[in-house]
Amino acid sequence: MFRSIKIVGGFAAVGFLIPAASITYYIIASHFSVYPNMTPLFYLCPSSIVSMGLEEATPSDAIVVWLVICAINAVLYALPAALIVFLLSLRKSNISIP
Repeated sequence: MFRSIKIVGGFAAVGFLIPAASITYYIIASHFSVYPNMTPLFYLCPSSIVSMGLEEATPSDAIVVWLVICAINAVLYALPAALIVFLLSLRKSNISIP
């Protein structure tokens, strides 16, 4: 059971860190007048599309929105991991899936 929680938690942590690391990279790059393509972020973090409306937001509002985006992405990454853990536990207990 503890191993299952570790696996799901690991996926959730990766899901939380991807947008956090990406936005940190984009902020640092913008200070050096380099504007990288944001397309990879939209594939790795679909909820980051919400950030497109943050051009006029204050920094504190942007931080709150990005924390929500990170949390949503963590859930999006944890759900498939939970499904995989559930299916593997069914396989170990020899219960057939109809």
